[in-house]
Formats: sequence, C-alpha cells, structure tokens
Amino acid sequence: MDARTRRTMQEMVSQLTEWVKTLARDSQEVRSVQQANQLERRVREEGLQMLGNMFEMLLQNALDHQPPERICPNCSRPRRHKGCRPRGLLSSIGAVRVSGIYWYCPYCGIPDHGLRRASLRREGARIGDGLGDYRGAETARRRQWLTIERR
Repeated sequence: MDARTRRTMQEMVSQLTEWVKTLARDSQEVRSVQQANQLERRVREEGLQMLGNMFEMLLQNALDHQPPERICPNCSRPRRHKGCRPRGLLSSIGAVRVSGIYWYCPYCGIPDHGLRRASLRREGARIGDGLGDYRGAETARRRQWLTIERR
C-alpha cells in the first residue's frame, strides 16, 4: 500500500470514527420512541452520505493510480492530453465527483475521461461506461447502471 492510499484510508477511518462517537454520545439522550426514530433516520441519512464520501475517495484513489494511456483504445493512434477535469456521476450511494485525466483523439474524435477506464464493477456494468457521449449515458441510465450528472 502506497502513501497516498494509506492517507485515503486514514482519512476515511478518521471521519467514520468521529461520526460513530457523535452518534454514541447522542444515543445516550434517547428517551422515547420518537427520539429513537429520529436517531434511526439520522443514522440512515448520515450513513448514506458517509458511504458516498468513502466511495468518492476510493474512486479518486483508483483514478490516481491509473497509468496514463496515451494510445487511443479505438484507433491505436496517439491522443492528446487535455488536462485534468472533474467528472460527476450518481451511483446507487449518491453523487460522486472525481477528477481525472481528460484525453482527446484528434483522429477518431473520441474524448475520454480517466473515469471511463476505471473498470470498477457494479451489478455487471463498468462505472463510467458512456461518460463522454450522451448515447452511452442514455444507455446506462436506461439500464440503471448510473446517471450522468451534467455540469
């Protein structure tokens, strides 16, 4: 495990520890069914947000460890580096925003973001399939793989 991954892991554990301590402290004040229901709702909402933050950190870590592939996977010619750009998507956990290398092939005209090559699996589909073209995004949305967040 490299230093970057170790920092990501430590940050996630630190956030989770603080959240659990807060919940444990607040749970001592529960005296009624109504308060228990409020605590349950809070755990569900904040827990989902915490999972989204963790997934975002892990996905960013995966992108940070990808070797830059200068050769276009479509036409096998060199493509151009167009800088690092943020990309957003909605996963089953919630909104995720990551930054990765944006490539462009001048020969076949296909843009590509590092997220597209992450090859992370979710329900048999690659997260990031179709991130650069509307048609692919529509297919992913119809198949309920993910929803593209346009900004």
